Amino acid sequence: MKTSINSNLGCAMALTGMLTWVLQCAAGPSTQANALNAAVHDVREFGATGDGVTFDTPAIQRAIDSLSKEGGGRLVFPPPGRYLTGTIFLKDNVTLDVQAGATILGSQQQCDYSKDVGRFPYLTEAQNRVLIDASKVRNVGLTGRGTINGNGAPPTLLNPPPGEAAQRAMLVRFDDCTQIRVEQLTATESFGWAFHFARCKDVRIDGLSIPNRRQDGIDLESCEDVTVANCNIKAGDDAIVILSNRNIPCRNVTIDNCILLSKWAGIRLGPLSYGDINNITVANCIIRDGEGGGIKIAMLEGGEIRNGLFSNIVMDNVVCPILVMLVGNYEQTDNPQHPRMPLGKISHLSFSHITGTATGGLVKEPDAQSVIFLHGHPQRDLEAIALSDIDLVMAGGGTAQTAADRGMLDADASQIIESGTWPEHRPWGVSPAGALHARHIKGLSLDRVRFGMARPDLRSAVFIQQSSDINLSRISTDNQASKPAPRVTLVDCQDALIAGCLDHRGGNAFVALEGANTRGVSLQGNSLASFSNTVRRSSETPANAAVAK
Repeated sequence: MKTSINSNLGCAMALTGMLTWVLQCAAGPSTQANALNAAVHDVREFGATGDGVTFDTPAIQRAIDSLSKEGGGRLVFPPPGRYLTGTIFLKDNVTLDVQAGATILGSQQQCDYSKDVGRFPYLTEAQNRVLIDASKVRNVGLTGRGTINGNGAPPTLLNPPPGEAAQRAMLVRFDDCTQIRVEQLTATESFGWAFHFARCKDVRIDGLSIPNRRQDGIDLESCEDVTVANCNIKAGDDAIVILSNRNIPCRNVTIDNCILLSKWAGIRLGPLSYGDINNITVANCIIRDGEGGGIKIAMLEGGEIRNGLFSNIVMDNVVCPILVMLVGNYEQTDNPQHPRMPLGKISHLSFSHITGTATGGLVKEPDAQSVIFLHGHPQRDLEAIALSDIDLVMAGGGTAQTAADRGMLDADASQIIESGTWPEHRPWGVSPAGALHARHIKGLSLDRVRFGMARPDLRSAVFIQQSSDINLSRISTDNQASKPAPRVTLVDCQDALIAGCLDHRGGNAFVALEGANTRGVSLQGNSLASFSNTVRRSSETPANAAVAK
């Protein structure tokens, strides 16, 4: 009987061990590594001082190398240390745990930064130095409630050795890595970008505070399966950027519950867009004080941007809340030969539940105007662009002259595609729209959209040109101008339904139809009794272009 009991107990223990092994295997390599590589070491065990004066790079690197060689684990930077260092290289299965009150402090001397850290994608900027570098590693992390400080205050460039041009050092770069976790840290005073992820997979970025007054917060280049959540970013340039380079796509990216204060754009896709960018969701975010756009999407280099969902977003004091732009024949950014790139494609973008205030002026650059700017190309329309449940107060201020101007440049104009800077900075012209300007779109939908004007505006709220398959539903505007242009202007547009719109301010006409190619416009179920005419038609527009019911 005793033998039987022991035998059964042994079998049960064996089965339990086997079950544990099976569960670890099923959980995936990241869980296995965390279970097996649980070693914890204090960086001071390897000779780091943390006094903010002693150069701790050799000790930190020695600790990382040793921990990785042992199978991995957590390297702790305890408080109140300030660990002065140049470039350090992260290795497989190692997590740097910078605890609250501790700081990894970057050197200001360029000679302390390695040249062997990959190449910055924009050839026009010198950012080929980095404080923390990871290349072709897996199961790595940066965590803790401490700080990574680039030491970029007050200098704007590193102090170079004789004969070298000064560089900007970014804080962290991951190249060709998998299973990355960056959590809870504060990243500040970078000379360049704070975080650059290039060709990485399985990335989780959570709970970061990134006050980077000089340049970008987080740049995702040709990455896959990425989550950015619960981050607070104050950027001197773009807050979060999604790029695609070397014909490698960037896809499956989720950005959730972030506060993005940006000197330029809050969320940006492109214009580094040699590869595709698809399956992008941005939700539950606040975008503030953007001087160059709230959500900015540009395809310049022949790839395709497809399947983007942007929802539940508050925009406060943002110029150009949404910009979508397709430009062809532009120079490839990441190539010293500057070859001209083919025309790309943008399709299936949805913007919903967005509210806030927009600023801007009557200027010729679209990203400096207080207008939602959606612009395709004469040879290829934007496709399937939807806006719903939008409530924005625009800056207004449009004059009768700007309302009547039809001279805006098109996306194929030489003034737009010439080299030197991004096309949105080019003088396209002042928009004849006070709230939304759309051109070259197939499948444009506006539903439950309300536009207010901070100042009286004599332009049409919505101006759509050379587009088709248009559905405008339940649009309302609040404009104090006494004699504004019709609320909606369609120029050379086909197959448009305007339904369920309500406007009691009145005027000469609710809809203006222009161009010889305008046709198939239907108005149904609108409440527009205060207007003298529902539709105003230009002389070249066919008499049967519109039907009102």
